[in-house]
Amino acid sequence: MMQDTYLGVKDPRECHRWQTLCHEIGHRVEIIGDNEQARERLNQHVPDFFITDVEWLEQNFDHSWMKSLKGSRKVGYWIVLGPDDVALAVRWIKSGADTYVSTKWSDEQIKEILTRLHEEEPVLSPLVSRKDLVLLQVIREISRNLDDLETLLNLSMDATLEISRSDYGSILIYQPDIGALEVRQQRGPSEPVDTTWGLFGFTQTQLMQWLSEGEPRLIVDREQYETLCEQPNPDVRTMVIAPVLDGPDRLGLILLAKSMDTKDMYSRLEVDIIRAFVQDLAPVIRNAMVHARTQALNYKDDLTDAFNRRYFEQYLPEEIKRSERYGTNLSIIFLDLDNLKGVNEKFGHLMGSKTLQEIAHRMILAVRGSDRVVRYGGDEFCIILPETDIEGAQQVAERIRQEIISRPFLTAEGLGIQITASFGIATFPTHGRTKDELVEAADRAMYEIKMTSKNAIKVAEPIGKTPSSHPTEASP
Repeated sequence: MMQDTYLGVKDPRECHRWQTLCHEIGHRVEIIGDNEQARERLNQHVPDFFITDVEWLEQNFDHSWMKSLKGSRKVGYWIVLGPDDVALAVRWIKSGADTYVSTKWSDEQIKEILTRLHEEEPVLSPLVSRKDLVLLQVIREISRNLDDLETLLNLSMDATLEISRSDYGSILIYQPDIGALEVRQQRGPSEPVDTTWGLFGFTQTQLMQWLSEGEPRLIVDREQYETLCEQPNPDVRTMVIAPVLDGPDRLGLILLAKSMDTKDMYSRLEVDIIRAFVQDLAPVIRNAMVHARTQALNYKDDLTDAFNRRYFEQYLPEEIKRSERYGTNLSIIFLDLDNLKGVNEKFGHLMGSKTLQEIAHRMILAVRGSDRVVRYGGDEFCIILPETDIEGAQQVAERIRQEIISRPFLTAEGLGIQITASFGIATFPTHGRTKDELVEAADRAMYEIKMTSKNAIKVAEPIGKTPSSHPTEASP
């Protein structure tokens, strides 16, 4: 039976391509020029397929013609064409599209998709809509072309929350060099500043055990959560903990939770859906991790595994431009170790280097995956905090200060050395609008602490304000 297809494709070459492909598999094709024509034709006749590209939709998307297409009449498939961009795919599927097809896919792939959509209705269940299944397929296909680890993890977090109908979530990546799981993405009621929030109150030992077991774990209710968790989050009712496995390699965990405000609980079917998604995602994450590590070799400090000065000089200006474009804050924290010189003099430079390594690793674990710990020079570090205001930067600085003073260094060598640091904070645009202005402001604030109390935090003075003689500090 011949299929009817409407084409709303702005790019003339893509329009001709799709018209030819549809004809080859036996479709009658009508070109739709604009929103008005779409609404008129859909009110007269609902086609089997309505194919639109992103450019056409930007000018013509209208809920009225979508209602005509997918209302009380026979439901047609709405297909959106666009670039390999998971964010765009999720956006249009959330808007009602049945599937999203990359314009980079081959003619044979496209004809196969059109045939399959017509002949094979997705298997539905009371808990899983067709949209969820198609979204899962879309993420699988498009994510195979992503090699930007941060972008991939960010989009994967949002897609996993969408598929599982979760309220909160986090992605933890295993870091073999420090033998711990690092929180790389987390979603809460609002974006949590505390990087340990994404552990949901579980210990590293407990989470590592579940990772080693390699099977998804369902925490069925609040009572079980409180029994298993050392410091339960008061907002969490039920959880799924899904290991990210690529063959024998344990890459990390995805933690998903539903809040106390919802009556929904996870079902075994939902756990199976999450498992399927994570299984497909694992090799993609692995490839992105390998790519990221290869790229990072040029930008990592040989001693500490923090980013190096070369990276700092390139990355900070880019983040300032991004903050300026989107109207967001950006903070930097400068810190200088107060007494590392004494370690070098008393125990030698080898022990001083080991101390620097330990300090850097503590800092890396204490910040978000999107934050950057940089060894600025000698025993001076800088932490770059995208989308972070002054208050958020103060919280991060205090957390790092506590991490440094909470336990001694070089205990394996039998020394047990205590180290402190002095901190200076500057935030875009309050304390500077360029890299040099921010660096100067943070460095000046840090130097004032260094010359007075040490082991404390100072926020820089706003642009144009005379430095105060009594700086505000975070006391030990």
